[in-house]
Amino acid sequence: LLTNLLFGSHLTDMETCYKVIESSLLKDLSLISSRFEIEPEITCKLLKRKEKITEVPISYTGRKKGKKIGVKDGIQAIWNIVKWKLKK
Repeated sequence: LLTNLLFGSHLTDMETCYKVIESSLLKDLSLISSRFEIEPEITCKLLKRKEKITEVPISYTGRKKGKKIGVKDGIQAIWNIVKWKLKK
């Protein structure tokens, strides 16, 4: 939702969809993030460049015990989306 508001996109789920990206385009993005921060960086940089993003639907079964991602990870993801929106 935040990504769509900031970038005027219509993504359904930035974090859990597959994306197919040409290797030349990916290399041109000059990625600097790692771990969970890489997804917002890739998506936001593609959206800023007005590149077309096609989502590939997946089926997902949630974990039965515990969460893999915590509140801290969620806050970090929000910060990264805002950070990539503000970067030139």
